[in-house]
Amino acid sequence: MTMTGKQTGSENCVANVERYFSNMTSAVSKGTLVGAELVRNWANDHITPINTGFMVNTSFSHNVSLSIDVVGASVVYVAPYAGDVEVNKEGFAHGYAYNLKHAAEIAMGKDHARKPEEQDHFLGTSVQVKKNEVFSLIRGAALNVTI
Repeated sequence: MTMTGKQTGSENCVANVERYFSNMTSAVSKGTLVGAELVRNWANDHITPINTGFMVNTSFSHNVSLSIDVVGASVVYVAPYAGDVEVNKEGFAHGYAYNLKHAAEIAMGKDHARKPEEQDHFLGTSVQVKKNEVFSLIRGAALNVTI
């Protein structure tokens, strides 16, 4: 048997499957990142507690490879206190409750009013609110994959 440099049918099939798998992983990864950005932007625009703006202004999303065939995305808040705001172990008031608690300071201009919708668990809530859109983004990216 001589080698001519041409691929056999089965070698061609394997190469196509490998290319498809690589393209699918890349598409799903991109769709997942767009989904994470959607969640982050919605959270920051609607329900994330904002005092100075540092927390939301230093947030970002990035892809996370969990293994060769499992991809994901992560939303990161750089502010060292972001986790405490999300979990709210101290029971701080946010949004409407904050405005009521600090009404006098707000009226005197010593503090500023918060958006009434602001809340702890802002990221987890945002994932729940936007999950169908995120799944649609990932599904759409996967359906457009070609060899």
